[in-house]
Amino acid sequence: MSNVSLTSTHAHREQIVSGRAQSQRERILECLKNSAVPLTRRQISELTRIPINAVCGRVNTLVASELVRVAYEDEDQGTGTSAQFLEPVRPQPVQRSFEWPQ
Repeated sequence: MSNVSLTSTHAHREQIVSGRAQSQRERILECLKNSAVPLTRRQISELTRIPINAVCGRVNTLVASELVRVAYEDEDQGTGTSAQFLEPVRPQPVQRSFEWPQ
């Protein structure tokens, strides 16, 4: 394992153990819930003041856990590159059937 990947792995473990990763996930999820429109990772980073590298890791975890989804892909107006626009997954109400007693 190279020094870079070893340092990166160590930093990731430190984030998990300290609780910062959970706090960042919560802040990112709250940011998305409070937004009227889907946001890019860069926009989330700017709004939450969480470094972009941390935002990318936390968003990937949120997407994998199906709490966040990619709404669409388009050009990021800030960078001019292709970006994923993200939104929270909102639970869908389930219609229950009701039968009248006979």
